[in-house]
Amino acid sequence: MTKRPFIAIITGSVSWSNNELHRILTERKIETQVFDLFNKRIRFYDIYHNSNFLINRVFPNELIPEYYSLIREISSLLDVFMQLNFTVLNPPPSYFFDISKMRTFLQLMKFKVPLPKFRIYENNDSFSELSFPIIIKPNCSGKGYLTQIAENKKDAAHFISNNISKLQPDNFFIIQEYVKSKEPTILRVEKFGDFFTVLKISSKPRKNTPEKQIILREYPNELIDIAQMTFNCTNINLGSVDIIVGADNQYYVLDINPTSRFEKEDIELFNFNPMEVYA
Repeated sequence: MTKRPFIAIITGSVSWSNNELHRILTERKIETQVFDLFNKRIRFYDIYHNSNFLINRVFPNELIPEYYSLIREISSLLDVFMQLNFTVLNPPPSYFFDISKMRTFLQLMKFKVPLPKFRIYENNDSFSELSFPIIIKPNCSGKGYLTQIAENKKDAAHFISNNISKLQPDNFFIIQEYVKSKEPTILRVEKFGDFFTVLKISSKPRKNTPEKQIILREYPNELIDIAQMTFNCTNINLGSVDIIVGADNQYYVLDINPTSRFEKEDIELFNFNPMEVYA
């Protein structure tokens, strides 16, 4: 049997970009289907044996408590992708960096990417290795869930004591030095293959107001060098990295995203449809 061209978009959350990519590909007469991990039993082996290729875009659902069950679904799914050698936008292992912050930090540290100092919280003695203020956050989480800035050891210990029972059994807290920024902004470098776009994003959006974003037409080469270093060591072909300029004028990588974060409003921001580039 001749395999047919087919693209599967695999999602764990409702996303405009998933639906937009599906629409664009369908208009190009490419058979495409969106699979929801929560609402459909996906027969990946059947898809694979009847298709020429499969491209996946895995979006961890950041709504608690469903996020944790989705992590298990995605982990199993990525194992299948690796076993069957599916064609994907990013190599399957790179998507694990969207699941585990500690996995991300350790990988970036291994390749000497500039990071805030961090460690796993084991007990209150763990605080002695960091300078306050610190950020406390779960290894696996989303939307800032159970994330807190602590100004001193007493506040940090109090927050963890009150919230550690809310973590899933296999989850844990990470503590990280808080980087005082030169400006209240984050630099997000978006990667489309060999094409980069740099966004300047307000790190302190006002209540009930969308975060402010502008495209930077000029930026230091060092910024792209650090972003490229990050993408290379995590094998991200399509995704983004968030970087902050500290008060010491040094760059620090705060977060990576091996998935698209584009929404409808970004078409006006970029002056092109990011999904057209993906497609």
